[in-house]
Amino acid sequence: MKITFYILLFLLSMTSILKGQNDLYSVNIDKVLVNDNMVDYKDKKVVLSDKDSITFIYYCKNNSGEETPFLFRIELNNSEQSAVKSWNEPIIQYANLPEGQYSFLVSAFDLKKNWTTKQIKIDFVVNNFEARLLKDLSNLNVIIEQQNKELEDLKNKKEETSDEAVGINWLSIVAGFLAASLIFAILFIFVKPGSKGEGSEEFKRRFHRMELENNNLKAELSALRSQLEGLQRRTEDMRNRNHELEESINKLMASKNELENLQAQKDELFAMLIHDIKNPAGINKSLVELLRSYDLSATDQQSIIDDILNTTKVIVQLSQEVSRVLALEGGKLNMDFKKSNINLICKNVHNRFKIKANEKSIALLYDVPDSLPDIKLDDGKIDEVLSNLVSNAIKFTQKGRSVRLKAQQIDETIVVEVSDNGLGLSEEDLNNAFKRGAQLSAKPTAGESSTGLGLWIVKKLVEAHNGRVWVRSSQGKGSTFAFSLPLVQEKSSKVVHLD
Repeated sequence: MKITFYILLFLLSMTSILKGQNDLYSVNIDKVLVNDNMVDYKDKKVVLSDKDSITFIYYCKNNSGEETPFLFRIELNNSEQSAVKSWNEPIIQYANLPEGQYSFLVSAFDLKKNWTTKQIKIDFVVNNFEARLLKDLSNLNVIIEQQNKELEDLKNKKEETSDEAVGINWLSIVAGFLAASLIFAILFIFVKPGSKGEGSEEFKRRFHRMELENNNLKAELSALRSQLEGLQRRTEDMRNRNHELEESINKLMASKNELENLQAQKDELFAMLIHDIKNPAGINKSLVELLRSYDLSATDQQSIIDDILNTTKVIVQLSQEVSRVLALEGGKLNMDFKKSNINLICKNVHNRFKIKANEKSIALLYDVPDSLPDIKLDDGKIDEVLSNLVSNAIKFTQKGRSVRLKAQQIDETIVVEVSDNGLGLSEEDLNNAFKRGAQLSAKPTAGESSTGLGLWIVKKLVEAHNGRVWVRSSQGKGSTFAFSLPLVQEKSSKVVHLD
């Protein structure tokens, strides 16, 4: 106990030490440059073209002041791929990146002292169209600032001129009065009449023209910004639509592949059924020709008639299975739900198959109590389910062994089981047992025919009753096929839509 306590104490202390070491170091971004021009990555979206370069300058901050060797972990991600590298340089540059959304992540670590900082992430976009628009906007801003500066200079100059004209002090008045004639003569000689008015008008025209240009540039800038926002929204909509279209295409391709697989299975299934029907039909033809062609005794005739009857039963059974497959594949199943006695259905199936079981010297055991409650179901469909399971159990059980039919109430369900001590199923057989057309590795013990449809039909009919099917088996020890039906049917419509 003491040793365990000291180990735990050591681990806790090491964890706290490592955590403390991690808190001593942090990574910070110093600058982000696009084509050597610093950009505001915190408050603005960073956009560049595939011709531009982007540079990240970063550093590791050590709060303890202790010098320690460390490495930076650099990661660049987009929607398609990720690139990771470790090095000791505090700067990295990327150029000619394909268009797309990118994330740049940086952290620092020390392998010897076992500390790692938190990652810092910066998102940016490589989009030629957006980069060009932003560049045009920047140029327009520069032009507008220049125009505004010129306008401000002109306004200031105008104000200074006005102040000089009005701000005449008393000395100017005295000097002007004494030299009025001289000034008038000079002005008359050197200044042309109307020149002052012409200069003022030229000034006004230039000022007005620059105001108009400034207003036009502002309007153009506003229009370009609106256009950029609209294009960004449309780009995002197109991106979302493309994503939805890709998902739809993937679903359609999956449905197409599934339909092709189902069609291939269907073709294979019906080819097998036609083959299975053709054999007993050919036997019947030969037996009938034998009856017509030879003078046979009554005993021989009876034997041939029995053979014809048996092969005819096989043809009828296969035909019924084909009809059932077509009905189930149609996606709809006509049901006749009514209050029924499950015990009576079990007894009828047991009595019908006792003769078949006796022919193979198999004991067909019956373990169904009379106290089972009546439930709502389709008598014919559940009779078919039970007949399939009992028939399969007899078919795959060796002579001298037994098959048990058992039913009981468990909670709010009736559970019916058909068990045998026959060949059993492999792991692969268990996985494929209820699939359509599945041919199990176990073979009938007396050469009986098998289409691989019986258990698939069982599953569909039980599910149409809102029930479920399952199987337990071990090779060489037999199998138990079972299904459960609810005591209360939540849905009992006449037409059931199958998945």
